[in-house]
Amino acid sequence: NEEFRSIISPGSTINENYRQSSIAVNLNIDELTSEFNSKVLLSGQFSTLTRGVYQHDRWDKTINNLYGKKVWEIDSGIVVKISEVKLLSDEFPFKVNVNASYTSNNILKKDGEKLVLNLENWFNHIIYNNFSSKDRCLDFYPDFIGKDTYTYLLKFNKPVIIADSIKNIDIVNDFGEFKFLVTIIDVKTISISSYFVIKTDCVIKDKVNYAEEIYKAIGDL
Repeated sequence: NEEFRSIISPGSTINENYRQSSIAVNLNIDELTSEFNSKVLLSGQFSTLTRGVYQHDRWDKTINNLYGKKVWEIDSGIVVKISEVKLLSDEFPFKVNVNASYTSNNILKKDGEKLVLNLENWFNHIIYNNFSSKDRCLDFYPDFIGKDTYTYLLKFNKPVIIADSIKNIDIVNDFGEFKFLVTIIDVKTISISSYFVIKTDCVIKDKVNYAEEIYKAIGDL
């Protein structure tokens, strides 16, 4: 007779599954250079799925490819100066610190009298592009519940003024939360933060539009 074993995977909570990315950016207006100093704290499922990218440059190719992006992969011209990975605990939630320094000469550019700062790829929240609730017949199961935060502190070498209005975002629904906030600290310093929370492990089909709303807002950044 064959014997079967059942294995129960332990559950995890929002407060155990998180990624906190804090990045200080020094921007030189005269030379159009950008210097980044980042600290990423991985915990729980974020650690399980992404620490291998930093430790061994490997990740599970069967999952969402956004899990395979490092914090500095925001532009093809990035030069990584320092990358350090430290495992804080070999037991769940397997907390890991990633510290990195990197530079770019492509992100800050001039357009006439204006400066243009390209923020594309700065906020690598895990979403499913082109996600749609239209004609959906099944419930939606996200990868896991958890929190993902990016905080950028931009420090310019000269005073700047934001020429174009930037719309802050604040969405709270049954699927989760998404907040995007731009704050002027002083004439040389700007803070940009992005906060994404998935607070349920199952979204019934009649409320899948809530997931679509948040995914679209993130995708449109």
